[in-house]
Amino acid sequence: MSRLFNLCSDFLVFLTKVFHTDYKRISVWVNIYAQGFVMFAAAALLFVVALVRNNTDGLSAVLWIQLVFALLQMVVVVWACWRYRPPLDKAFDRCYIDLERLSARLHISYKLLNILIFIVSYLILLFLDIFLIV
Repeated sequence: MSRLFNLCSDFLVFLTKVFHTDYKRISVWVNIYAQGFVMFAAAALLFVVALVRNNTDGLSAVLWIQLVFALLQMVVVVWACWRYRPPLDKAFDRCYIDLERLSARLHISYKLLNILIFIVSYLILLFLDIFLIV
């Protein structure tokens, strides 16, 4: 897991050089705002597609599950963007503290928790949204 975490960190360091900024700022922009934007867009698209696709069938159980799933994702993204709002240095510190506390409660490493949240869960939710849209 350390290799994957280090690879992601190295990618963020590379982005700091490309965009002439620091690690804290680029980390918040990429991990919270950019990923959040993609997740929100995918969930919103799922929401709209589910409504359009099931408009004539009425409100089936599958439709409700898709709508609730999409809405929950959008709420989580809005909450995260509000919780980790600028200034970016404080947003990074706040996120770091939250992740440290959560990793301690779950008895897992900070690096593993980062991978589970920002890579594994992100990809699972994104692919699930795409699967449900298609």
